[in-house]
Amino acid sequence: PVDAALRAEQIRLAPERTALSNLSHIFEGHVEEVIFEGDRIVYGVLCPILGDTLLRLFDHDPLHHRSHAAGDAVFIGWNASDLMIFPRETREGKDQGEQKP
Repeated sequence: PVDAALRAEQIRLAPERTALSNLSHIFEGHVEEVIFEGDRIVYGVLCPILGDTLLRLFDHDPLHHRSHAAGDAVFIGWNASDLMIFPRETREGKDQGEQKP
């Protein structure tokens, strides 16, 4: 088992898949929440293939703010090099040989 981390600013958002064709990972989803923070908009997006994880990402195009509303179908994407993978620390692993200093 592993945990994954991805910085919000590395995730791109678009209304159609072709706008993200330069990214290595693209997923279909829908907007769950929209948060206006003055100079940027933060979106909460759910992608069925990724489970129940709400991904938060920033609008990267402040000059052409394409506003998405809750419920809108969207695509999100990122490059593989932006995803960080960490081994998951389990209770079993701590009980089986790991010693505290």
